Amino acid sequence: MVSKQFQVFRNPYPESAEASPYFVVMQSDRFDRYASVVLAPLVASHATAKARLFHPRFEIEGSEYAIDMLQIGAMPRRDLGAPVAALDRYRVIDAYDALISGAWS
Repeated sequence: MVSKQFQVFRNPYPESAEASPYFVVMQSDRFDRYASVVLAPLVASHATAKARLFHPRFEIEGSEYAIDMLQIGAMPRRDLGAPVAALDRYRVIDAYDALISGAWS
């Protein structure tokens, strides 16, 4: 499975799919040969803090979701299905920068 940076995939794990129905690929495409992939979950937008830079909102399949940057993790690439969307790279990068720099409004 090829997954590109900032593509969105459905969460394949039933035990966490209700809270985090989607994942977004965070890692660079340069690492697409690895068996695992670094992702951030997307959660219902009302479930996140008000800091929109840190939790940017995106519409996916008709509903609004926010990236939960504090829950970044890895999973086996083989568990990903087909991508359902792609997110604006600059908004995702801004949110990741806020996570590592601590600078957001």
